[in-house]
Amino acid sequence: MRRPSVPAALRIACALALALGALLAPCRTDAAEEMASAADVTEPGRSLGRALRVALGGASEEKRTVALLLDPTPSLKAAGFADVFATELAPALAASPKLTVGIALASESKGWHVAPTRDAAALGAAVTQALDAAQANFRNVYAAARRVGGMLAKRSGARALAVVSLDNGDAEDDVEGTASTLARLKVRTSCITTEAYLADSYYLSSTRTVPRGVTLGSGDAPWVTLPWGWLFQQTIANETTPSGYAHYGLTHLAAATGGRVFLYTSPGGSHTCAYFGTCLFCNNDHQPGDEAFQTHRLKQLAPPAGDRKEAGTALARDPWFRAMLAAWDQAAKAGLLRSKPSVRVAGGRLKAERRVQGSWASLLGSTSGWKRLADKADKARAQCDRILAGLRKTMEGIGDENGNARCRAMCDFTLAMLHVTRTNLVAYAAFCREVAPEQLGRDARAFEPPEASPVLPDRQVAGISYTPMVLCHGVQPFFHVRLPGGEAWRKELEELDAVVSGFMRRYGHTPYAIALRHQGIARFTWTYRGTTVTPPPRPKSNSRSDAETTETGRPNRAGGSTSGGGSSGPTTGGG
Repeated sequence: MRRPSVPAALRIACALALALGALLAPCRTDAAEEMASAADVTEPGRSLGRALRVALGGASEEKRTVALLLDPTPSLKAAGFADVFATELAPALAASPKLTVGIALASESKGWHVAPTRDAAALGAAVTQALDAAQANFRNVYAAARRVGGMLAKRSGARALAVVSLDNGDAEDDVEGTASTLARLKVRTSCITTEAYLADSYYLSSTRTVPRGVTLGSGDAPWVTLPWGWLFQQTIANETTPSGYAHYGLTHLAAATGGRVFLYTSPGGSHTCAYFGTCLFCNNDHQPGDEAFQTHRLKQLAPPAGDRKEAGTALARDPWFRAMLAAWDQAAKAGLLRSKPSVRVAGGRLKAERRVQGSWASLLGSTSGWKRLADKADKARAQCDRILAGLRKTMEGIGDENGNARCRAMCDFTLAMLHVTRTNLVAYAAFCREVAPEQLGRDARAFEPPEASPVLPDRQVAGISYTPMVLCHGVQPFFHVRLPGGEAWRKELEELDAVVSGFMRRYGHTPYAIALRHQGIARFTWTYRGTTVTPPPRPKSNSRSDAETTETGRPNRAGGSTSGGGSSGPTTGGG
């Protein structure tokens, strides 16, 4: 049969749509090394009601036991979990006459808090009582999951475990061993939790004690796989950017046992241009059009969900990841960031590094001559240029059709941050050569009223500090900000504008766009004797405690509305 003709206009429209889709897609993965992905186990929707309905199961005549492992923290109480549980429990029991539900607490070391039963009143009262006594402690939910899995294994019929923890998914204890145990016991495990930060390096610096045998995990991925602590930045972007996925440990439990991950986001989130400080161009009253995450883009950038050995083998083979890792190592040695790579390629897979704390090039808080500081900045910029050229050449040789999309995003982010750092080094050198002689030299300019001197009277200048002006509005507004450097500075802005604009076109509606927006162009100022400007190395904690440790003023380590990322997460709704 002859194919019906297609109007020329329609053919052109289809071709344009395909071309536009190819342009905007973060990365093709046709030839990528396949990895088990967090996207495969993460459910849409952000409400507790839907999460509990799925976890408790639909109507069934099958004999089933569902255990809820609760991590009783104030955030879970504030989310109204007890009321939602009471609402969802009664219809679940009515729809499944052979369903029993048990309650276990991560704050207890043995036994059931409420043994599996069909008594809805007793179950609801126990949950309410447990949350009324909630404390913001670090808890080992993985050890508790193994304990509850063992108790479930003694019961006949189908068995399922729902881990409910809004705070402690990153408090890891033998994640792979826990997943293996639950899979062997045939306990399908689902997790109700909050969004992790993107490749969170928070755990590297935490001075907070955790239970013995527990270490803080690295956010949504098995390792911190994004360079952090860039020169002239105050915000570590991957510690303030919601990733769209849960902490790696909980994701792996679900993936290994055939379970699901449900993310909860508390209401009330709002956009904030600058995570720390304020925005130069608005009062946080704008909303970037590409800030809310889109599910199809987020899915392509999902972190691995398999065990660390599997993920390490796949990442070690990925050309984008290897290129990013090499550039990260070079930039760390040049003092362009305060972190060293958290892993290295060894024997065809990744091996975790023990020493990951680096230091910046010594440009701040110095009493050296201004010309000498400018020369040091020029040398650092030359090193940055070499790293940029090498990374760009390597990336051009890989091709869009190869490699993993998330690894490509990490590589592109590293390239963009090298450009941002280079721009800041140009600005710093111009400040030393132009502003310092005018304000502090022998022939310093005299400021007459109503002008105010930028140098504080009766204070001795000790060095230079900075304030990052965030990129939330892009680079274009900075063309109208008066900063030293003249035509050379403008040329740097033009090049940076092209890089940032291209990055946003590719990664808008994903965590990587927010991560870049949280970084900024530095504005330099004087520091005075007696002030501290260079951030000290962030200490690692070696303290451990056998018992739970109550923390005061504990920061919210989950993503969501506290992240400064606005309407975060891959999906909304789904009640």
